[in-house]
Amino acid sequence: MAAKMTDDELVAIAAREAFQSLGFLSGRLSEERRLAMAYYNGEPYGDEIDGSSAVVTTEVRDTIEAMLPSFLKTFMGSEDVVEFEPETPSDEASAKQATDYCNYIFTKDNNGFHVLYSLFKDAFLSKLGVTKVYWSETERVREERYTGLYDPQFVALTEVDEVEVAEHSEYQGQIAQADPGTGQTQMMPATQHDVVLKRKSKVKRVKLQPVPPEQFMVSRRATTSEDAIMLGDWMLYTASELVAEGYDKDLVDSLPSAAETTFNEERIQRFIVDDDAPELGDDSQDGQARRIWVGDLYLKVDYDGDGIAELRRVRLAGMENGKLLENELADGQPYAYFSPIPMTHKFYGLSIADVTRDMQLIKSTVTRQLLDNMYRTNNARSAVSDKVNMDDLLNPVPGGVVRMLGGAAPEGQIMPLETAPIMQEAIGVLNYVDGILEARSGTYQNNVGFDPNSINKTATAANLSSNSSQLRQEMIARIAAETGVKSIFRKILELVCKHQDEPRTVRINKVWTMMDPRSWNDQMGLTINVGLGTNNKDQMLAHLAAIAAKQEQILMQLGPNNPLCTLENYYHTLAKMVENGGFRSPDPFFTDPSKSPTPPQPPSNPHAGAQVQAQTDLQKEQMRLQAEPQIEQLKGQIETDRAIRIAQINADATIEAARIKAGQDGSIAQMQASMDGMQTVLQHLFDASQNNQDRALQAQQAAQAQAQPQPAGS
Repeated sequence: MAAKMTDDELVAIAAREAFQSLGFLSGRLSEERRLAMAYYNGEPYGDEIDGSSAVVTTEVRDTIEAMLPSFLKTFMGSEDVVEFEPETPSDEASAKQATDYCNYIFTKDNNGFHVLYSLFKDAFLSKLGVTKVYWSETERVREERYTGLYDPQFVALTEVDEVEVAEHSEYQGQIAQADPGTGQTQMMPATQHDVVLKRKSKVKRVKLQPVPPEQFMVSRRATTSEDAIMLGDWMLYTASELVAEGYDKDLVDSLPSAAETTFNEERIQRFIVDDDAPELGDDSQDGQARRIWVGDLYLKVDYDGDGIAELRRVRLAGMENGKLLENELADGQPYAYFSPIPMTHKFYGLSIADVTRDMQLIKSTVTRQLLDNMYRTNNARSAVSDKVNMDDLLNPVPGGVVRMLGGAAPEGQIMPLETAPIMQEAIGVLNYVDGILEARSGTYQNNVGFDPNSINKTATAANLSSNSSQLRQEMIARIAAETGVKSIFRKILELVCKHQDEPRTVRINKVWTMMDPRSWNDQMGLTINVGLGTNNKDQMLAHLAAIAAKQEQILMQLGPNNPLCTLENYYHTLAKMVENGGFRSPDPFFTDPSKSPTPPQPPSNPHAGAQVQAQTDLQKEQMRLQAEPQIEQLKGQIETDRAIRIAQINADATIEAARIKAGQDGSIAQMQASMDGMQTVLQHLFDASQNNQDRALQAQQAAQAQAQPQPAGS
């Protein structure tokens, strides 16, 4: 077994991995991101010629800014960004609570809109958007000032453990007191206090922090976060923030100050638009406002010498000769990241800036040529002889006179040098470039004003083009959902299940709810609740209206307790219609049936049980009296039908025997007599059946009359 690694050896390995990471300090990746930032800002290319157009078009910026609104609306348009799914039947309640709580942490504890905006914009511009999700325990100090406190009030405020007395002064004052003997109020001397308190509290929360692309580190040859030897970030902290996190003040004071010159040109490019030059350092900052570079590295290293590399969190202060702040085992890395155009088997993909940057250069070049052509057309050069007054010719005053020397005629003395206009050709090239931009980024632009053939495009062709662009953006949105957004919420759930050691009461949907994630399953399934494929809200509303109509039909025909559609199903349809209508919550419009209050119970009655039993017995007796005649009638009918059936069978047999006998004896009269006899028997049976029915009807009427309530006093 190898010897345990020393802290100095660990710091050396961590520093080496950091400085050799992708995109850190310098390299092709860093240069490409710097160029993307320059193109986004519309900075000159460096090939401009004096006297010619130097315009710079901004296709990179326009494309990115056109994509951001739809992406943010897609993810932030619904009340819950994600929804957790139970793994087992026992997870049903906790899955619903986890959904509410994680969305609350994302939108309320953290600025979820800003987090997603930074994630998407960094990815579109700089290949990769990164969000750091971590558990934070900081100490919050709040100053409170009180004046004129009496002794009981002063003691009640200062005897709390979290309170520290910063300033205190006391003096003699007066207090109104009632005389026990007379009951009259009189002023009595009393000690009063003026005090300044510092109330300290521990704030334990999940924090979401966007990471600038140039400050994120990943080891070379990494393809995912799982196989990376090192992941980390460099962040600027003030000395005060480090002390609030629990570091010793003397240690923080010994840490080196940050200096911009120790970082790369990519970071300088980010601020060059606003600043003339980067900061040289923060040495001028005093005390706790001083800024310090802190590296948070998650490193796979065999620190304990057992031959197996484990994931450790190594925190360094200062980029050069970094000082070790923390060294501990880590159960996972905190980074959620998203690349809009992933490259298989690579960590970094392509950005929207990568696929539109060359188009911006082409459009800038064509636009410059077009403007130069217009300048030359409107201000054409001329070939002149020595008989022209040059001062008059060079003076471009409208309606000005050009004098000829020696009385010469202007014909043949001034010859304009014509420039062929390129307007139509240039506009065709620009429209061609717009088509490529649309295909690459998915942003649909209907440039009817520039395309002379656009009026010949059919509605079907325009719709196909729009759908193709929409599918491209939906693909990018799906990648964002399945990578960055899902990873953020997965890490939020894992952190609260692991670190939150006491219940927390939060207000969700206007209801105060206690959240205790210690019993939750942190491996629950996760569904991104976004409107992918439904960017056309009008189409979605039409589909939802059709569903609502069918649900209304089922509810009216089968009732609210039918097995096909419940009131909850109908409410969810209405809620989706509200969301697609542009409203954030359906609560102002509809009430969730599952949250409706239980109807009030009637007041208790000590004789209610006996009354209910008596009413039940009366109903049973009425039902018995009504049913008995019907039962007797049914029995009589059955017996009559049975007798008629038997008689019919016997009659048929007798007739058949008579027919045979008549055939044998030739006696037709005997056969007719037999048939007449059977007819008489059947008539008697029918009369008996009719009499039975009449008696049963009379019995039923009598029973109903008996069941009617008797008038009072009878």
